[in-house]
Amino acid sequence: MPTVLIGSHCSIAGGLHLAIEEAVRLGLDCLQVFTKNQRQWASKPLVHAEIVAWSQALAAAGWDGSRVVSHN
Repeated sequence: MPTVLIGSHCSIAGGLHLAIEEAVRLGLDCLQVFTKNQRQWASKPLVHAEIVAWSQALAAAGWDGSRVVSHN
């Protein structure tokens, strides 16, 4: 039987990594995030600290990248 993952759209307000922390707090198995403002094309580039925080949040959750869906 296939595994069913339960997730939700989570806000990235304050940083992408906080969406992972919120999903874990809610007991979710996966999440969907808007990777940028859906109403405009322009977006600021990610900085190294944001990438590190994202990677650390994934590791702390015990997740790999397949548990996150980008909605952009």
